[in-house]
Amino acid sequence: MDSPDDKYRCKECGKEFTRKRNLRDHEATHTGEKRHVCNVCNKSFTQSRNLKHHLSTHTGVKAYICTVCNKGFTQKRNLNDHYATHSGERRHVCSVCGKNFTQRRNLKDHEVTHSGIKQYVCKECGKGFTQKRNLKKHVVSEHTEVKPDEHNENGDK
Repeated sequence: MDSPDDKYRCKECGKEFTRKRNLRDHEATHTGEKRHVCNVCNKSFTQSRNLKHHLSTHTGVKAYICTVCNKGFTQKRNLNDHYATHSGERRHVCSVCGKNFTQRRNLKDHEVTHSGIKQYVCKECGKGFTQKRNLKKHVVSEHTEVKPDEHNENGDK
């Protein structure tokens, strides 16, 4: 067992931890190693706490409830982000262009557009996209005979 006086330092960035397992989890963020695996869907994570949060998606338990609209969330941080939709507060700011977002995940989606990395590639023509939803729109509009207005916003008929 680790004593409170022990310090474990990351060789990569110098961040200190009081527990060796926390250091190991942190180091995985540098290496990309994902040793925490969901026993339901086999999705893997670098940190055990992320796996713990993920598991709640399988149970469907939404323990965090919005006091304004009663919408439920599996994670407290998602509830906190959700509150911004009621207040209009945009506290998530892009460090590249300064654009503001109410929700962290929207900022993350946006930040990819600055990277130039197009990880979503059309299997039909090879065109790349920074966001999955843009690939889906492309496939519907360019490679199917169904017009986009015949689909709802999720791409379903």
